[in-house]
Order: sequence, then structure tokens, then C-alpha cells
Amino acid sequence: MNERIVGYILLFAGIIIMFGSLIQVLLVFTGKMEPFRVFSIASPTISLDSLLPQLPTETLTLPTTAKKPIELIPTAQFNKMINMSVMIFLMGFVLSFGYKLSSLGVMMVRPISVKLSAKQESSSQTSSQ
Repeated sequence: MNERIVGYILLFAGIIIMFGSLIQVLLVFTGKMEPFRVFSIASPTISLDSLLPQLPTETLTLPTTAKKPIELIPTAQFNKMINMSVMIFLMGFVLSFGYKLSSLGVMMVRPISVKLSAKQESSSQTSSQ
């Protein structure tokens, strides 16, 4: 195969990979597509009981809601944020891979031409005299 044909194939493959990853990231961030489910972690919680001052139990009766831990961020939203972060990180790698393919294709398509300047010839003639 001619190296120009391989260069064009690599160039177009890299461009398709870059546009594919870009479209996928845009679809996820606009909400039209769900991110990859990489993690499923419980969200961070805090107990209000630990924030209240420690008083004798006879003087203070806490409601039952204060004893339960409260989620700082809902678990579904927390997992979505983490999965979106992982997806944007992975798509960065895919995008850089597409860029490397495209740049390799451009190097194969570009003609290599070597031109000698006239200064070198004239300097060699003056040195021989």
C-alpha cells in the first residue's frame, strides 16, 4: 500500500475518534445520555448528634431525625458526578489517541522535500580558492 493511502486512513480514523469522543461527552453533559457506571458509592453522611453540644440525657431529648445520619449529597447525584468525572478523564485519553493517529497520518501524507540553498555552494567555492 502506498504510504499516502495509509496516511489518509490514519488521518480520517483519528478525526472520527476525536469527534466520537467529543459528541459522547457533549451528550452526557447535556443530559441526553447517561455516563458509564464505573462507581456505585454511598454518599458522605453526617450525624447531627455529633454537632450538638453534649448535655445530660435527662435535660435534652433529641428528636429521632437528629439521630439518623443525613446525606450531604443525594447518593444518585453523588454517583453521577463521580461517573461523569471518570468519563471525562477517559474521554481525554481517547481524544489524545485520536490526535496521535491524526498527526501520524498527516506526517505520512505530507511530502518530504529537501532543498539545498545556494549559499552552501558559494561558500564551498570560496573556500577552495
